[in-house]
Amino acid sequence: MNIKYWIFIIIAFSVTSCGSKLSKDLIGTWTIDSIKKNDNEIMYHYLSNLAFFEKDGICSMPVKTKNDNRKGKWHIEEKDSTIFLTIDIEENDLSGIYQVIFWKDYENKLFKATLTMNELEIVCSKMLYDFDEGKNVL
Repeated sequence: MNIKYWIFIIIAFSVTSCGSKLSKDLIGTWTIDSIKKNDNEIMYHYLSNLAFFEKDGICSMPVKTKNDNRKGKWHIEEKDSTIFLTIDIEENDLSGIYQVIFWKDYENKLFKATLTMNELEIVCSKMLYDFDEGKNVL
């Protein structure tokens, strides 16, 4: 086989692996520690503090009223070393495209993420995550 074929295979595998690693980091249940708008805490406006990201691209985010739509779709990708998460939930003010930073809280042994979009910042902690092993429990 020629070298161009192998280069294509390696690049395709790298891109696929990166996407799946990001997805694995995101998939699961997250507790939302804070939601800030213009540096003001607005978490108390929401009925819950849980977010769910499922393998099939379905997500659930907190809502302000019981009539609000909490379920939608998500997609994560990396562009130019920056991670972007798209949350698409009709008529939910947490919908949008977020810049994501995954990080480890070594003091509390938590895997965390900070999501930022314009003046909105969401900080959350992953549930059912083995901090020492660096992987999901379930």
